[in-house]
Amino acid sequence: PAGSLYPALHKLERAGLISSSIDNASGRKRLTYALTVKGTEVLGQEIRSWQVIVKTMNVLLGAS
Repeated sequence: PAGSLYPALHKLERAGLISSSIDNASGRKRLTYALTVKGTEVLGQEIRSWQVIVKTMNVLLGAS
C-alpha cells in the first residue's frame, strides 16, 4: 500500500541507500529514486546473503 511505500523510501534515503530527484515528465513533476553507491554495495551484500540461504535450504531439502 502507498501508506507503507513512501515511509520505506524515506528510510532508505535517510540511510544513504537511495537518492531522490525531481524530474519533469510531460510537464508534470515526478519524484524518482536511484540506488547510491552505498545502496548498490548493500544490495550486493544482501544478494550474497540470500544466495547462501538458498544454497543451505537446497542442501537441507535435498534439492539439486
